[in-house]
Amino acid sequence: WHLKLSARQEIYGSAKNAGTGGVHDMGQLIPSRDRRRIIGEYTLTTEDILTNRTFPDTISHHRSNFDAGAHPDTEMFLIKDMKGPVFTCDMPYRCVIPQGLEGILVIGLGASADRDAMTLVRMQPDLQNQGYAVGTAAAMAVLRARGKVRDVDIKALQRELVRKNCLENRVLEDMDSFPLSANTVQEAVKTLEGLTIDVHQKPEHDDTHKALAVVISHPQESIPSLRDAYQKSTEPKVKLNYARILAILGDQTGKETLVEAVNKAPNWGKGWDYSNQRKYANTFGPIDRIVIALGFLNSAEVHAPLLEKLDQLTLKSPLSHYKALCLALRMNKDDSLAEPLADFLKAKKLKGHTQRLSYYNEQENQKNVYVRQGVNTKGGSMVNNKFKELLIASLLFECGDYQNLGREILQEYTKDVNGHFAEYAHRVLSEGTAISYIGE
Repeated sequence: WHLKLSARQEIYGSAKNAGTGGVHDMGQLIPSRDRRRIIGEYTLTTEDILTNRTFPDTISHHRSNFDAGAHPDTEMFLIKDMKGPVFTCDMPYRCVIPQGLEGILVIGLGASADRDAMTLVRMQPDLQNQGYAVGTAAAMAVLRARGKVRDVDIKALQRELVRKNCLENRVLEDMDSFPLSANTVQEAVKTLEGLTIDVHQKPEHDDTHKALAVVISHPQESIPSLRDAYQKSTEPKVKLNYARILAILGDQTGKETLVEAVNKAPNWGKGWDYSNQRKYANTFGPIDRIVIALGFLNSAEVHAPLLEKLDQLTLKSPLSHYKALCLALRMNKDDSLAEPLADFLKAKKLKGHTQRLSYYNEQENQKNVYVRQGVNTKGGSMVNNKFKELLIASLLFECGDYQNLGREILQEYTKDVNGHFAEYAHRVLSEGTAISYIGE
């Protein structure tokens, strides 16, 4: 509603000033690529996609790249970016059935998939087929299963979809391809010797995509082999990559390697701001990814190297550095971090980027002084600066706050013109955190 209020004022105000009168109205639905999703009977994951997992209840096929409109947050993408290559996947019927509810099916952007997986399964042609499949399932539930969507004859549904060329014939015989064999896991660990952190911007073959998905989806089976590969490796880059994977899987075998890598990095290196240029932005740089892995160690030992990296940041530093550091520190937060974070906010001129929604200024008889700006193709400095301030202030508040600074900044952001920032700030203040998972 923040977006709608500010847009209405700007449209009416600009028209009035131009002498053309006001506009009649504006659209009531705000289109977006990322929306709330159900928790379904099954949640499709990025690992499912990259391992070509099959299911006994597939109802739609999907094909695209990981068209991310924001920085990634699933474990796989914290290790390696998947931009560029085109992948295909299946979605099972269980992904459209909300847990705990009967008589309802949810499709499209509301279906059950992790955030990064959804960027691949939301393409219009695939969702048209999915909508047809779910509509058919709903009709079958009413006609043959007393309205109970879980009692639909899946094979009968699939046969109809195959007949309509919505599904491939093979789905009639498909079973769940998980768990994968021990040999497949072993081969995946070996393949990861060639892992890179590079951003792949062109469709190309990369065996480490699937290999990484295999080990992330089979942690217990993979960790012993990963430890062995780490111990035997003599190449520093290979050893570091195994250390990163182990850390994100919750294993501290490579802790010394990660700490050393962060300490030896003279600066943050390459990073990215938030931008609508999804092919080239909204991802993490090499040092960002090492910092994130360090955070997964869940040890107070990581405070010192991470605070040193904090001191290297400025207002002009890319947003990915801030997101990486805040994620790492949040996983290791305690009261000792509050004062350094407060000092950073003040010393690096990170405060004061919020822009009050005109509604609040009118309520308090204050003049509206902001000019609303979008995110341009090169990345909007206004939005990115707000993002940075809000991330640090939220982390400060979660660490116990210091001289009420975090609370004051968050309270200002609850009235910000950018509704997502306002909602985020409100949730931190009311619930103590806005993070329900590892991502920002």
